[in-house]
Amino acid sequence: MPRYPGEDGSGEKSRLESRQPDERRLDYFDSPALLLAEVEGFEDSLEYNRLNETELTLPGVIAATFTMFLLRFQNAALEAPLEERDEKCLDDAYRAIETLLARGDQAVCTMVEDEIFWCIRARRSTTRSRRSCATSSRPRSMKLDLR
Repeated sequence: MPRYPGEDGSGEKSRLESRQPDERRLDYFDSPALLLAEVEGFEDSLEYNRLNETELTLPGVIAATFTMFLLRFQNAALEAPLEERDEKCLDDAYRAIETLLARGDQAVCTMVEDEIFWCIRARRSTTRSRRSCATSSRPRSMKLDLR
């Protein structure tokens, strides 16, 4: 019985590690390879390098980590204009998400919705909550954002 998704127990590389994104077909286990190949800087990022060996075998965890990487660049772009290299990285990240969704695999689309879009919405609502608490004249314990 494989210990991790895609691992056959033979000691060879896991399916996730050995696959490269295929232009014709993309499935759930191809999605991390596409993110790593298409978004320069993601593989070397602080977010990605914090993942342990087990987490690196889980496409959903890698997608959620990609979201944190993406949010870092989006937040920086809101504060000040990005350098050309960072602007390209952000554009590549958006393009990679579009590519994932365009392939039409239901598991990949669900992963993008759950691990990328949901995390972005949750993060935005948390930020909005903190801002409203910080600017409110009410005590923090009385100010709740239940959206």
